[in-house]
Amino acid sequence: MNKKQIYNVKPLRIKNYNLYLYMRTILLGIIIFINFWSFAQTNKIDTLQAGEHFEFIAPLRILDDQSAQFYYAEANNYFLKQQFTPASFLINKAITMQAENAEYWLLKAWIFSNLEKATALHAAQQAAILKPNDWKMTYCLAYCKQISGDFVGAVIDYSKVIAVQTDNHLAYVGRANCKEALKDYEGAIADYSIAIMFKPTDEKSYLSRGILQYKINQFYEAISDLSGAIVKMPNNATAYYYRGLAYIELKDYATACTNFTKASELGNKEAKTEIGKYCIRN
Repeated sequence: MNKKQIYNVKPLRIKNYNLYLYMRTILLGIIIFINFWSFAQTNKIDTLQAGEHFEFIAPLRILDDQSAQFYYAEANNYFLKQQFTPASFLINKAITMQAENAEYWLLKAWIFSNLEKATALHAAQQAAILKPNDWKMTYCLAYCKQISGDFVGAVIDYSKVIAVQTDNHLAYVGRANCKEALKDYEGAIADYSIAIMFKPTDEKSYLSRGILQYKINQFYEAISDLSGAIVKMPNNATAYYYRGLAYIELKDYATACTNFTKASELGNKEAKTEIGKYCIRN
């Protein structure tokens, strides 16, 4: 074979070799996939399906010991990341394996309080049955009753928590929220006041108490609380709006209009109506 013939053949050989590498890569990929699939079936790898509202992060790691405690721990990790769909899958696995564990039911209640209220309430009831003297179970039950609209039942359970946890700030706030929903404004104000005593930095309790002070015609007290809330939450439109209403009742229209204007700038639509009534002069 002369040089001319060699040069004519060499490009063809390179082209065939590239095709060979390409086909070998595809074949290797198919073999790896088949082996992994077989391994997964043999070892029963548990994976999660991505739902409409869940961005799948990673599959569960392969375990030799798939214990209930593992599923509980993984559920808690996803719950803390606010990944509630995979957390719900995992906690259900744990409960299937160990249904008498109150802590598992408790975590399920907190997870499903973000997904399905009826399921959360059922889980909280189960937890409270298994550990009736544990205030954490009672608190969760109270909260699940609250979000389900059973405010009377929630007040009863929050009171049980407070009886053994007299400085539990969140129990007072929860009970105050329920009393407010039941139109027991004075009772709610009392609970917000205790919550603030235990946690003076709780700006939301200042705001809620200020609004209720306005509703029972305690306008100076309302202004004081709403001003405290504004110091901590300077961009809270609701605080400015209600402080403006309180100033209207005190006939201080100029200050009221300043508050309504700020509330409107922050997106409060009701403030625009008040501006039209009190702040625009022909």
